[in-house]
Amino acid sequence: MAEEVSPQIVDAVANANFKNLAEHPGQYSSMIMGNAVQNQQNFSGLLNKSMGNSLSAMDRIGTTEALAVGSLNSKDLATVILTLAAANKSDVGST
Repeated sequence: MAEEVSPQIVDAVANANFKNLAEHPGQYSSMIMGNAVQNQQNFSGLLNKSMGNSLSAMDRIGTTEALAVGSLNSKDLATVILTLAAANKSDVGST
């Protein structure tokens, strides 16, 4: 037959289980906070890299832009204005 367990043993096991369950939320909350801080640091690092890459891309000049700037610098302003005026007259006359 089954032996009866002493009430003191039952109380001791119940108290141990209660203590174990009571301590877990504190352990989990500190683990969650640590993960949140780590995720924030990772996000900050990604943000800094992304911003740096964006600013670097804005500073670079493409070959088309470089040729256009070089072309404008080689002509004087009066020549550019006359060319644009002539192109405008031909567009107005064709419509």
